[in-house]
Amino acid sequence: MTIPFDPARNTLGEASSPYLRQHSDNPVHWQQWSPQAFDYAREHDLVVFVSVGYSTCHWCHVMADGAFSDPTIASILNQSFVSIKVDREERPDIDSYLMSFLVATTGQGGWPLNAFMSPDQELFFAMTYAPAPTESRAGSMRSFDYVLGRVLEFYRDKRDQLGRFEPQASASAPGKIETDRPISLDELPGAGIDLDPMIDRIAGAFDHRWGGFAGGPKFPPHSTLLWMLYAHAAAGDSRLEQMSHTLLDVMAGRGLHDHLQGGFYRYCVDEQWTIPHFEKMLYDQAMLLWCYAGAAAHFEDERYREVADGIVRCLAETFAEASGGEHPGPLLVSAHDADTDHEEGATYLWTKREIREALPDDEWEAFSRVFELPEEGNFEGRIHLLRRGDDGAGAAGAATPHTSSLGSGSDTVALPAAVERLLEIRRKRRQPFTDRKIVTSWNALAAIALLQAGRLLERPHWCAWAEEIALALNERHDRDDLLAHTTLEGNVGSAGFLEDYATLMLLYTWLGESKPQWIEYAGALLPRLLAFRTSDGGWIEASQTDFRVTRPEGYDHPLPSSISVADFALARYAMLTHSTWAQTEPGQALARDFWNISAMARSGLFYVIESAEPPQRFARLPLNAIRTPATGRTRYCFAGVCREGLPDR
Repeated sequence: MTIPFDPARNTLGEASSPYLRQHSDNPVHWQQWSPQAFDYAREHDLVVFVSVGYSTCHWCHVMADGAFSDPTIASILNQSFVSIKVDREERPDIDSYLMSFLVATTGQGGWPLNAFMSPDQELFFAMTYAPAPTESRAGSMRSFDYVLGRVLEFYRDKRDQLGRFEPQASASAPGKIETDRPISLDELPGAGIDLDPMIDRIAGAFDHRWGGFAGGPKFPPHSTLLWMLYAHAAAGDSRLEQMSHTLLDVMAGRGLHDHLQGGFYRYCVDEQWTIPHFEKMLYDQAMLLWCYAGAAAHFEDERYREVADGIVRCLAETFAEASGGEHPGPLLVSAHDADTDHEEGATYLWTKREIREALPDDEWEAFSRVFELPEEGNFEGRIHLLRRGDDGAGAAGAATPHTSSLGSGSDTVALPAAVERLLEIRRKRRQPFTDRKIVTSWNALAAIALLQAGRLLERPHWCAWAEEIALALNERHDRDDLLAHTTLEGNVGSAGFLEDYATLMLLYTWLGESKPQWIEYAGALLPRLLAFRTSDGGWIEASQTDFRVTRPEGYDHPLPSSISVADFALARYAMLTHSTWAQTEPGQALARDFWNISAMARSGLFYVIESAEPPQRFARLPLNAIRTPATGRTRYCFAGVCREGLPDR
């Protein structure tokens, strides 16, 4: 793919990325990331300005309409900088490196991520949002033209002091596997890690009233919640059960949840989970489906089953790339914007009068008993729907409007009818922008969640959808035979990233529990995954040649890090193929919780089952179980002890 470069104009109208095209009308002479851009900066001795974001980022939109549309700022950038726009979803390697610098120098991150570097890619300053000089926020925040002046002054006076930024290396190296000698279950390790310190750390940081961690904003802590569920299945600590219920209930009952259509918004701006940032990301739906389906089976809680049903409905109705047959599919688009016509949440908000006029009396009575409907609204004069409940997460109430626990009698009919009636009205409103980009790793993660949910909740059509996604992902390669990271309308935007190979490998290992051909697929993919390994046992993020070699971040939020996924994929593949594997040191709780799931598996805290045929009902197995194919009798091992038959949840 030829990337246009012309320092005299904005070239983003020719980009494949929806995010980049959103900036094509800016007076800034934006360029795409390319060697030509850095060559030009070097030739003309210009600072390189790199601005990273994504298409559904609210503050990216604000800065696009403000500072990047301001003629004074555009003039400074066009004269003294080479300005490059990067879609973080197309280039996770660039985003990760710049974000590491931003966090290291300011203590916090976010998007838009605005970074300044020399033509030799030596970073020296980074920041997030800044206003135009004409915006009212400039009174309390330095405007972007002021920042640009200080950047130029610094570069002029101190450029000889610049050096290459090196992110801090991840604390744990992935455990190896050896495939040359099959092992038996009797050789598996015993319980080699102590879960108590991790539980203590999580419990000490947990908000036991409102759920989650710290104050606002609050993001759904997917990996931590998933680890708590797996750890409770392994150890049965009552603190894990209490924290899991608190968090699951509050996320489902309050403002993070779309109570009409199912699915979840990206985060809430306050510690009570009241008002969300209204964008919807595919990876949030995938991780939360994995969590709620797992919790529904593990705790035998019908409320969580219905939340999982709602997430799949959200995927089918709003994320499916195409539809047809019994279910939509197979692949899923990446995100929905928070804004509608530049107004955040406009599609999702109501007045009390709108709701009252839309519903017949019986539906209104049922709906108003379940949802908080303040006359004055709870968000800029309008209502974002929250379930009624006492102060505190534990009383967040039943998880969705469809559960029978909401009430008795007519409520079980009237309430679902009211929900569907309001949803139909909402569908007729202007809808947020949808980024129809297909991200391989996010689709693989969604397929894992669908497969797990289908097995645990006995929804076989979800399992079929997951397999269709896997088959479609197998075909996603660029002309150099690299696995595509993003595509839009069939065109490859970027390719060759660890996160895609790792997540696809993890998906194959889950499918391989039921169908042996997927273990063969995993074996074929293994050398391509291991091509990202380094001689010291670490990993590199990407196979790109237009940027420095970057090491992946080990942090597991909001998505599991690529090295955590790779480690879990390798551990599961070793179990499926009866190969030897090394134990892995656990990482810091709250930061590396997906990694710690893999550490549990490698240390004997997963039930490893040998059987000639897949179990008739995966739903009856413990959450932390993996089935491996074997001839002869059925048996399992856990914590170094082996027994005949199947373990029971």
